[in-house]
Amino acid sequence: MRSSRPNRGSRLLASDPPAVIAAFTIRSDNYEWLQTAAELEDVHQEIINLPPIPRGAYAEVIKGPARRLDGSERVLRIDDALVEELLTDIDKGGAKDALPLYAFTLERLYDEYHATGQLTLDHYKTLGRIGGSIEAAVKRVFKAADSDARISQGSPGSADVVASRSDPVACRH
Repeated sequence: MRSSRPNRGSRLLASDPPAVIAAFTIRSDNYEWLQTAAELEDVHQEIINLPPIPRGAYAEVIKGPARRLDGSERVLRIDDALVEELLTDIDKGGAKDALPLYAFTLERLYDEYHATGQLTLDHYKTLGRIGGSIEAAVKRVFKAADSDARISQGSPGSADVVASRSDPVACRH
């Protein structure tokens, strides 16, 4: 049952009409939260369905952004062998929604190797593939937590336990 009393979000929009429209995305498995959020009950919503990207399009998703740098001083090449290996690794992991894993891994590759002007299969293997890039991020988070006095130190070795999970699908939850 919805309240007849305007909530904070709708009061803000009514008192100060926006000069811009906000757009955000949410995965369909989390959409119920959006539908039932009291803060959004009086906010007009337009739904645009974006179906999953077909597997055949992922190569373009991986290589396309780097082509925007063509003709600049920051040219970045992504080896075809790297693209194929990324596609294979995601298929092996059985991920339904691979885009976040690609984005995370490509960001790590870029951070580590963009100065070389190319991202290669060897770089990807050195990074530890998808699982290794996730493990490294988990270890960095735990290391930062270990050095933060505000965080309880009650779980010795927890970084090793969590980071030892190299299955990309298991690591993403």
